[in-house]
Amino acid sequence: MKVPVYTLIERQYSLTIVEVQQEISATIIGHADAIRLSVKPDSAGLVVTRRYLSDNDRTIEVAVNLHPADRFSYSMSMRLQMPADADA
Repeated sequence: MKVPVYTLIERQYSLTIVEVQQEISATIIGHADAIRLSVKPDSAGLVVTRRYLSDNDRTIEVAVNLHPADRFSYSMSMRLQMPADADA
């Protein structure tokens, strides 16, 4: 069963996660990380940092993940929702 990380945090600590902040930034993969990731040192990578905040804006968890550039994909879709009376 796949469960979002924030759900596991909520269950474990009896908290409510109200916000997840995500930042994606480019980086160069260093030697030690390159070995672990089976890529060439100094190759391109992406760092994904997620901060999980509780209802009082307290940071509960921070997750930092390093991905080789060729093994990362990000997609997002946004749709404008017009109020029903917008045409009036």
